[in-house]
Amino acid sequence: MKTILRTNYIKSLGLAVLGLFFGTAWGQATLPVNRTSWGGTEPTGWTNSGCTHRSTSSACTNNSATIFDTTGDNRILFINAAPQTLSMTLKNQNMTGQSYLVVEQSADGSDYTEIGRYGPASGATPITNAQCADIDLALSASTRYIRWTYTKANGNCDMDDVIVTAAPVVPAFTLSSTSISNFGNVNVGSSSNSSSVNVAGTNLSGSITASAPTNFQVSTNNSTWSSSVSFAPTSGTVSSRPLYVRFSPSSTGAKSGSITVATSGASNQTISVSGTGVITSTTWNGSAWSNGNPTATIDAIISGNYNTNTAAPQGPIVSKNLSITSGTVVIGANGLNVKETLSKTGGTIDATAGDITFSGTAAQTLPANFFVNNTVDKLILNNTAGLTLGGATSLTGVLDIVSGNLATNGNLVLKSTATGSARIAAVTGSITGEVTVERYIPQGKRAFRFLTPGVTTTNFISNNWQTGTHITGSDTGANGFDTTLTGNPSMYVYNNNTATGSGWGSIANTDATNLVAGNGYRILVRGDRNVDLGQSSAADMNAAVTLSAKGTLKTGQVVFDAVSTPAINATDNATTNGYSLIGNPYVSPVNWDLVGKLGVEDVYYTWDPNMGTAAQRGRYVAYSQTVGSNNLPESAVNQYIQPGQAFFVKNTVLGVAGAVTFEESNKASQSTNVFRTNATEEKSLLSISVYDANEAEATYPIDGTIAVFGSNYDNTIGLGDVEKLYGSGEHLAFGRNNKVLAIDALAPVMANDELQVKTLQFAAGKSYTFKINAANFSEDMQAYLIDQFANTETLLNLSGANSVNFTTTSAANSYGSDRFKVVFRSAALGNGEWNNSTVKVYPNPIQNNQFNIALPNNVSGKVAITLFNLVGQEIYKTSVESSSIITVNPSLQLSQGIYILQVSNGTSSVKQKIAVK
Repeated sequence: MKTILRTNYIKSLGLAVLGLFFGTAWGQATLPVNRTSWGGTEPTGWTNSGCTHRSTSSACTNNSATIFDTTGDNRILFINAAPQTLSMTLKNQNMTGQSYLVVEQSADGSDYTEIGRYGPASGATPITNAQCADIDLALSASTRYIRWTYTKANGNCDMDDVIVTAAPVVPAFTLSSTSISNFGNVNVGSSSNSSSVNVAGTNLSGSITASAPTNFQVSTNNSTWSSSVSFAPTSGTVSSRPLYVRFSPSSTGAKSGSITVATSGASNQTISVSGTGVITSTTWNGSAWSNGNPTATIDAIISGNYNTNTAAPQGPIVSKNLSITSGTVVIGANGLNVKETLSKTGGTIDATAGDITFSGTAAQTLPANFFVNNTVDKLILNNTAGLTLGGATSLTGVLDIVSGNLATNGNLVLKSTATGSARIAAVTGSITGEVTVERYIPQGKRAFRFLTPGVTTTNFISNNWQTGTHITGSDTGANGFDTTLTGNPSMYVYNNNTATGSGWGSIANTDATNLVAGNGYRILVRGDRNVDLGQSSAADMNAAVTLSAKGTLKTGQVVFDAVSTPAINATDNATTNGYSLIGNPYVSPVNWDLVGKLGVEDVYYTWDPNMGTAAQRGRYVAYSQTVGSNNLPESAVNQYIQPGQAFFVKNTVLGVAGAVTFEESNKASQSTNVFRTNATEEKSLLSISVYDANEAEATYPIDGTIAVFGSNYDNTIGLGDVEKLYGSGEHLAFGRNNKVLAIDALAPVMANDELQVKTLQFAAGKSYTFKINAANFSEDMQAYLIDQFANTETLLNLSGANSVNFTTTSAANSYGSDRFKVVFRSAALGNGEWNNSTVKVYPNPIQNNQFNIALPNNVSGKVAITLFNLVGQEIYKTSVESSSIITVNPSLQLSQGIYILQVSNGTSSVKQKIAVK
């Protein structure tokens, strides 16, 4: 048995641990303990109280044993580690009566528990006298003290071969937590932030491993991630180490599982984990999106070249957040709609021809330096929480504020170039902060322009328009003006209250005067600031120029009236004659036909610097809402007043200030044709433009006028008639009822009608060319240009272009105002007795959808009656027996307008124009 015990002892060798001394400092015995000798000094951990040493052959082995021979004799063994068994040999040396040896164990050396009692005493395990008995006892792992105590009646007890084995070493590890809080929603294809659990282990014979379930990853350093990691022990121990865990879903939906932690010789433990896979972002790698297209709730991450103008899988982007990490991104029309943020850590994004929409619900920001050249073609804000410009932003197309406030921070520039000017669409939100508005002026004549700044500047003219072009008014450079030899001014405002002079007054200075939105200014544009002011004036600008002004915009309703700035004319003086100079208040084209007008004619006048001879500097051009045309077809002036354009308006009653009201809804996006088509009538038009004969094929006209014929007009001065506004140089107009008209609006033309052509301020001894264009006249009408000085007639083509040359001499009648007129005559469309003199239609205009035809007396047989509209479509036809008077009641209700009536007897026909009111 002893051999077996010793073998177990060898196998169970373990590591010793330190303990505490009990009583006197005898130290601790290191397990395993194997004591077979009892003489001499006590080994470490042993104490002896009263026991003696037997060294005779009566001892069981080795002639050595310890003797318990007096009541109270005891020995104590203090050990250093958890024991497993106690083995000993006891010998009864004549023990009788109530003698016994008790064996006890204790964890702390104070409280002992009996584990064996041996001898002849009652309740004790008997030992045969003079015999050696091997005793084996199991010990508690917490035991650190073993005590033997003798109670004597007779005899004594020997003890030898004491062996205490160490308890087997059991690997163990601990986890600081067995669960990790739900990782929440994590984007498919990405990973959550990490969480950690501390791992520690002792008595280890191998590494501690941690294995993650699908969709989760583990790491020992929070950097390198995998499905399984291990912690290697040092001397059997793993000090507390963090185990990092993250959620990396591969698909959508709730995910859960357990991380298994294990080591050899110990029970496995688990850490429960959970999370939900969602799609919160998708990444473009240059060829495909990782999680499908982004949406209003899914972020877009672009890490490769992308073009919204390209077909799927590329194309317009709608995203929650947009992040550019690499690649070249091109945004086109309707290209990008972002709900939250924009960010860029690499790559480029080009929106120079693109639309950017901000349509979130929380405040958004356009970061500085986000787009190539900080340029966007179209910017749309549809977010009630607003948008802030984080840096310089140049807009080349449209700013559309649908909802919310755009806070510019002074960073917005509305560009104007040779290809077009940025505009602000109808504002239904708001704009705060300063805006820089540019106005590009192409290289052309060195001439005055009627301009308005679009903003009220917070600084002076010298820091705005004057940075682009010279503004003069001093021969010393005083008051901020550029210096010229003459000191002549080049910038004017219009005072409609002045009773003398022209109404024009030069500005007082450029270094103490701000520009005001809605004010009109007349400014001489020489070109850019490279013009040499010391040289004689050139005919043309030296270069194109871009004027810029920085300040606050006008938005919402803008009213010009007697108390506005500028104010509408309230005087009755003949100098300003009811005219007022105002400017387009918006940075957008405005449809003049939609602008509110109260007590103001529906005509506006502006200065076209292109008109006139090469040596002249422009002409006034008038646009009439009623007529739907200007007086000079070669001019681009039409119903759309351009941003930055100033113009004159005129009161309908002299001395009574009218009102002009602009609304955001009056804004337009583009211009249309000068001539509009009436829904019920196509007006007859005859325009005359005059050229220097030497420049007729190469330049703009000197001036021009137009006559419009329609059933809405009559031959008194009134609806549609526009008086001529003119200055120096030659001017052309029509005269009627002592009025000089830029646009002459008349009733439908009839035979023998005349247009009085007014050649105003023409020069003697000069060659001129009339270019006459006509349209929409009936086939039975002819027109002749009558030259009353040369006594000639020129037949005009009433469905195309005409060119007529003439020369003035020193004779006053050759350059006088009444040299020319246009006379209309009937053209016979049939033969024989069928002509416009013998076939009459009345009443004309017809009434009550009925009219009469008077025929020659000698007509017989059938008469065919046909009605055509002005585009040649047959709308009514009948055939009746001839009669001196034929009454026609068309079977359809004739709409208001002009029609062509054809009357035929089978061999001849006559056409006449009739009107329906």
